[in-house]
Amino acid sequence: MHAVVYVIVLTQFAIPFMYSGVALTLPATGLELSASGVALTLIETVYLGAGAAFLLPLGRIAESADRITLFKTGLLIYAAATLLIGFLPSMATIITVRFVQGVASAFMGATAMAILFENASAHARGRAIGLCLGAVYAGLAAGPFVAGLVTTQLGWRWVYYLTAVPLFVSFIVVEAKLKHWRFSAPDLNWRASSCVIAAVFLLIFACASLGRGAIGYLLLALAVAACVAFFELDRRSARPMLEVGRIRQNKEYRGALLGLFVIYAGGFGMIFLFSIYLQLLSGFSPQEAGFVLMSSPIVMAIIAPIAGRLADRYSPKGLAALGALFVMVSLLMATTVTIGTGLPYIIAVLMTQGVGFALFSSPNMSLILHSVEQDQISMASALSAKMRSLGMVASMAIVTVFVSVFMGSGPIEQGGDYVHGMMFGYLSVLEYSFVVHAVLACFAAWFVIGRSGALFWRRNSD
Repeated sequence: MHAVVYVIVLTQFAIPFMYSGVALTLPATGLELSASGVALTLIETVYLGAGAAFLLPLGRIAESADRITLFKTGLLIYAAATLLIGFLPSMATIITVRFVQGVASAFMGATAMAILFENASAHARGRAIGLCLGAVYAGLAAGPFVAGLVTTQLGWRWVYYLTAVPLFVSFIVVEAKLKHWRFSAPDLNWRASSCVIAAVFLLIFACASLGRGAIGYLLLALAVAACVAFFELDRRSARPMLEVGRIRQNKEYRGALLGLFVIYAGGFGMIFLFSIYLQLLSGFSPQEAGFVLMSSPIVMAIIAPIAGRLADRYSPKGLAALGALFVMVSLLMATTVTIGTGLPYIIAVLMTQGVGFALFSSPNMSLILHSVEQDQISMASALSAKMRSLGMVASMAIVTVFVSVFMGSGPIEQGGDYVHGMMFGYLSVLEYSFVVHAVLACFAAWFVIGRSGALFWRRNSD
């Protein structure tokens, strides 16, 4: 494989490292800045939403612009934003810069897999994808451990200071390997792009406002209207971003994208929920919680490269279906978690989900990229990242709804189930969130198995 493949792998490690680390810092951040539970969810949801909202427009731009320039631009902005967050004095400023981070992540999400796919030889693409996703999971695994340790010993701000270092190092490596910069005017449907961005953010803030009367429902209605406007404007465009007709005609492509969305909508919120559960309800330190939460991504990091190799030999559909089943089981197990649940059981839940996501992700990505023509790879890469990000946003939006309803806008407190004003306690958020996520995971498993059918263990003919 070319050196650029390993450069992509390096950068794909750094970004999820920062995401999973942030989840560990949130309780400490909230206590220091007197933040509400809703504000803590927005730190993650706004970041994910920004990435999801800008991926489609940037995917279209990447088809006619220089992908490497877009990738390097995103990486540099992301590194600078990460460093800046460590110095910010309030939740409002942190959420704002997290938005900038999310936009920067979209620059990389719209280009990284396409660059990887183009620079790996045909017989090694599954291995390259597996290696890249393995690096993602390695970053996820290192995040809880390192962030928990740093937060306990130095404070939550140091997680941002220290994380900025590998991001800047990644940029230096990319710049050394790929020195050219080429800018061109973007070829984009600006009205449709504005609508899809507005739809995502209206949905996020609608979910955060559902516990505060009519404003939440008004924002939700505006989000639906913006979404409808996007589909109509995109359908009329000479170069649509979504290309719904082509997706409908390509059964494999459509199924893999929908499966990707549903599986992340069903399972992504678990780390966030358990991070706050362990620290605020069970009294774990950030360092101790980090040790527990790293069990899931460690399993992912180990199994994802193996799943990528298996996808080169066996049906990626069958492997993805098996992964969806494991995710479903983990969420069903999580619905039984209470304030007195033993630590071994929680670790078992996390590890089961780790196996599921690892078995699902590499084969499903391979299936997506092999389902389109060469000139559509950039858009397929952006669209797969879009569906994954939308699934993450949907998962966190579910959590945000329950936090808004049961905890309101009051500041979080150290301790167990507490009631102040409109706050009903985090334990209720945990219970209802896991029930809804379990239902979504069941649908994901049904969907993936339904499109796998008799091909479950058939050897690939590609």
